[in-house]
Amino acid sequence: MYKEDFLIWSAVMVGWFILTIIFYQVLFANVSEVAGWTKAELLILQGYYFVFDFILWGVLWPNMKQLPIKINKGELDYDLIRPISAQFMLSFRELDLDNANEVILGVATIIYGLRLGQIHPGVVETLLAIMTVVAAIVFIYAFYFISICIAFWFDRIENLHYFFPSFRHLWKQPQSFYSGWLRWILTIIVPITLVTTLPTEWLLMRLPWKETIFLIVFSLVALWFSRWFFKVALRRYSSASS
Repeated sequence: MYKEDFLIWSAVMVGWFILTIIFYQVLFANVSEVAGWTKAELLILQGYYFVFDFILWGVLWPNMKQLPIKINKGELDYDLIRPISAQFMLSFRELDLDNANEVILGVATIIYGLRLGQIHPGVVETLLAIMTVVAAIVFIYAFYFISICIAFWFDRIENLHYFFPSFRHLWKQPQSFYSGWLRWILTIIVPITLVTTLPTEWLLMRLPWKETIFLIVFSLVALWFSRWFFKVALRRYSSASS
């Protein structure tokens, strides 16, 4: 990471923070709630969105964009023969810290929302919020990795690494913003709306026990499935030397 890139991203993050505050100020100029959520509560959720955005672009994306290239060129041999998990190495080899300030921005937005709403979660609620963040990260990783493994079947799929990130805006809004069949799909089939909603609800002391247990179990199953799917996909792999 270059100093200039860090400074540019720092300025961008400060700009995003200011724009976020202005946006919610305008949105709530004449109303006190939107779909049952106050300005302070939505700011907390927005803070989590910033944190997950860094996880997606700073931690996962640098590695996911390389995997289809390695698959198409038959360059996975070295990773497959190493004594540690090939999936782990392929998923977490690189780290892009250019937008690491997004984590600071996210935490600052969460703290601002808590103070604005005079919300004081306890230690238990805070720890459970952190637990749901971890579960959400596992969910995001598993589905992102599964989507990338499609490259084993289809050669030269351009921009495959952008497919899953294109859905990130779905967790920018709380679960209650969706209704009908769409809410059911985004909560049960692919619980993408729970990513930011659950940690926010724990800080708001709403005690979403059932949803939390569901997300944890779903994330662990998705992680297991990603490992199984990767092993199946490897049967399609052809080395450059073969």
